Amino acid sequence: MPSNRIRALMEDDEGRIWIGTQSGIALIFPDGTSQIVRHEPANQFSLPNDFIMSFAQDDSGLIWIGTRGGGTAIWNPRSWSLGPRTPEVLSGVHVNAFLEQPDNTVWIGTIGSGLLHLNGSGHSNPAPPSALYDLGQDSVMSLLRDENGKIWIGTLADGLLHYDPEQETITSMPMSPSRRDALGAAGIMSLVEGPPGTVWAGSYNGGVARIDTDSLSIERLGFEGAMAGLERIRATALAVVKNRELWIGTEASGLMMLNLESDQFRHFRENANEPGSLPSNTIYSLHADNEDNMWIGTGAQGLAKLSRESLEQTRPEFSLISSADGLSSNVIFGIESDAAGRLWLSSNNGLMRLDPNTSAVRSFHQGHGSFGDEFNFGAHHRAEDGTLYFGGPGGFNVIDPQTIEWNTQPPRILLTDILLFGVPATGRPPPYLRKALHLAHDENVVAFEFAATDYAAPERNLYSVKLDGFDKTWSPPSPRNRATYTNLDPGHYTLMIRASNSDGVWTPEPLTLPIHVARPPWGTWWAYACYAAAAMFLLWWLLRLNFKAQERKARLNQLAFYDRITGLPNRELFEQRANDVLSRQTDHENFLAVLCIRIFVPRQITQSLPQQLLNDMWQTLASRLMRAVHGHEQTHGRRDLARLDSDHFLVFIETDSLDDSQPFSIGERLRLICTESLTIGQHRVPIAASVGMARAPQHAPDADTLIRYAATAASSQSHPQADGVLVYSKEMTARLESRLALETRLRLALANDELQLHLQAKVDGDKVVMGAEALLRWHSKDLGWIPPTTFVAVAEESDLIVELDTWVIRKVCSLLASTEFADLGDIQIAINISAANLGHLGIVNLLIQTCEEFGVQPHRLEVELTESALLTDMEQTREALRQLKSHGFSIALDDFGTGYSSLTHLKTFAIDTVKIDREFVRGVDSEDQQATICNAIVALAKSLDLHTVAEGVETEEQYEALRALGCDAMQGYLFAKPVPAADFAQFVRQSPARVTNPQ
Repeated sequence: MPSNRIRALMEDDEGRIWIGTQSGIALIFPDGTSQIVRHEPANQFSLPNDFIMSFAQDDSGLIWIGTRGGGTAIWNPRSWSLGPRTPEVLSGVHVNAFLEQPDNTVWIGTIGSGLLHLNGSGHSNPAPPSALYDLGQDSVMSLLRDENGKIWIGTLADGLLHYDPEQETITSMPMSPSRRDALGAAGIMSLVEGPPGTVWAGSYNGGVARIDTDSLSIERLGFEGAMAGLERIRATALAVVKNRELWIGTEASGLMMLNLESDQFRHFRENANEPGSLPSNTIYSLHADNEDNMWIGTGAQGLAKLSRESLEQTRPEFSLISSADGLSSNVIFGIESDAAGRLWLSSNNGLMRLDPNTSAVRSFHQGHGSFGDEFNFGAHHRAEDGTLYFGGPGGFNVIDPQTIEWNTQPPRILLTDILLFGVPATGRPPPYLRKALHLAHDENVVAFEFAATDYAAPERNLYSVKLDGFDKTWSPPSPRNRATYTNLDPGHYTLMIRASNSDGVWTPEPLTLPIHVARPPWGTWWAYACYAAAAMFLLWWLLRLNFKAQERKARLNQLAFYDRITGLPNRELFEQRANDVLSRQTDHENFLAVLCIRIFVPRQITQSLPQQLLNDMWQTLASRLMRAVHGHEQTHGRRDLARLDSDHFLVFIETDSLDDSQPFSIGERLRLICTESLTIGQHRVPIAASVGMARAPQHAPDADTLIRYAATAASSQSHPQADGVLVYSKEMTARLESRLALETRLRLALANDELQLHLQAKVDGDKVVMGAEALLRWHSKDLGWIPPTTFVAVAEESDLIVELDTWVIRKVCSLLASTEFADLGDIQIAINISAANLGHLGIVNLLIQTCEEFGVQPHRLEVELTESALLTDMEQTREALRQLKSHGFSIALDDFGTGYSSLTHLKTFAIDTVKIDREFVRGVDSEDQQATICNAIVALAKSLDLHTVAEGVETEEQYEALRALGCDAMQGYLFAKPVPAADFAQFVRQSPARVTNPQ
């Protein structure tokens, strides 16, 4: 007895007698043995003091001990099943290694007390080798008994010792960092045996060495080949699997495996970018299970597993179990298995037991019987009878896995507090007595605190909470014993709380507390009636806004994707639809043809008609095209029509073959439709068209390129083609680019005054100069001389023809008004007016105003026009010529006989002069037919009182023949070539005579 002054007496559920005295506790066991329990200053889990006042045992089996002045202590009888050992001799000492002895005693390797021998009663003394060898730092890091009964002692500072118990001799193994036949470092961190006759020693900064147990010879791994560098690693853990594989765990160098039969070496390292790689390069423990799977205890990531099946793959993958899966720590110092195949793990936060089959994890801490929560790496051992040893600072555990006791009693749950806005609710029944909770609408921050009545390890009790009516699922189990809710909607809820004790036993039924949150004044039925009325009004207003938004969206869509005048799709929408068709053409069975229809409308018409009439014209034409495209029977595929720009329309046709017959047929039909005159108001508008085509995939794979190619084909001719569809070719693009380049240069030529005006003399029958024709010449710095037929055609296709005619008119007037021409008499100069400008009254005003500006009499200018110009817009042309005639200008019809006008047009258009085309003049002296034609023209002109001028006279014979026919005037190379104005003036001065007025 610790004292005869007994203060308390109790028999517990197991039949143990507890006797409390003023000097400690006497505990008498049912078998008659006893134990004295007193306060231990170095053990925070011992009695608070030795003055015992009372005992009590609760439903879970815990013993409550009341002391005098020291408060209450709680002892868990089940903690004995974990075998905690904290003898006084280990106070301040680190346990690092265990070695079971034949007499069932244990040797313990420590830091601070060297090698200890612990007997069955718990007493310890130095082990026998301590008498033979004085350890420099009293530090033993690893222990091993080989198959011959010899003991290997790994130290921290004295290297590896070989102890022979029979001979009672001890041998220190050689150590040299540079030698292959010696250990690489003094710190021996791990030892393992296998195959028979071989011991492996892992050292700190000295790699791994193979030791022959018979000859004690040493062979260090590494130095060269695949294992180069292995001689310097920090080997923290070793394992041999079925005497065939050596596994090496290191600090910071990853995991290595050496096949002892084939010498194959494999190195596994952490790689954050490679899923399934080794999770950490720092390894503290290794363990091979019965299926040869390798378990790896890492220094920061938890427990890794490399299955045998995965190891045999080309790229093995590691699986990982961590604190997220229930481990109490990710630092795993030791791994041992029990008879049932479960893994026991030591860490820096207690012990754990893992069932590999179910992944279930149980944690053991000081409240469960662990001697402490901190363990050391390497300090683990499994005895032959299955007993497990785990050591750490100041003690160790001796565990029989078959006798572990659990607390199967589920805890009670108590609601300990209710807080509103963080303040405990007052003036109401205590929380644990409440049957329900009523909250006002503004009590919107409420917290609940609760506790489980299991005190074995209260910090390990787990809780799960669900507020029915608010939470969809239970909260994850956690030690947190408080739940807070904010801004709960009015209504009914039920708070439910579950709890488990520190052994993981959950309460079968949750604690429940009904909660009612009152509605605010604005949440009553009459308030909702007002809300409904307001909502109806708001809905009406929103619907109205939405309707307007839809209208606005439709208008924007119409503007964005449809032509404003014709209502047809624009280029963007056409391109989208065509690309949609192209994207579905993956089977090479469908093809797409894009047609571009270029509409030719006389320029004077587009410039003179009011905009509304022009719009009507395009709408009428669009309707014709629409009927032709969509009204015709479609045998296959989609079709669509769009307006590209002011005078171009687009059509795409989806076909099922590369045969061009269908697109050609449709294109020709569209061209013919566009050649029928349009009646707009009181005007009849002649139109014509060119149709270009490009196909996918022959020409291009996308709609944008197809459109450009089709437009290029349609624009490849300056005038409408007579028939057929123009199919795109690369040469068309080249010609178009050339024409655009020429147009650009022509613009620059006009701006830089590069054009030249040449004059070709006209003579009468006596070869007397009576006038001249103004001819435009262009000498480009880059291209040289460019024929008028080339650049005039380009100008007529663009808007440059107006500028070109304007330049010529002003140049001729300035010449006639110049001093250089002052002595030439009343000579007349003929100028050619483009058909595109003739029907425009603006050219009439330009002629009149320019003559007035330069002071030139109108009769000195002769306006030449072609027969085709007369037929462009007869009414407009007749009016223009009438005004010119009334102001005194002379009118000449050029190239007579090559057009299609009737003879009545000679009087209708007030013609003064008829110019015989050079085609008739060429054979007038040698061919009867040509002479007859020229004679007829001269006779006709004379009968109508018109003058005649023959063009292209090049020989004396032609001159004589025309003179004989009575032709009034001639021009050609026989008399003079076109020359610059200055040269022409000199030529006239040198002529024998001049005519002042040819009319």
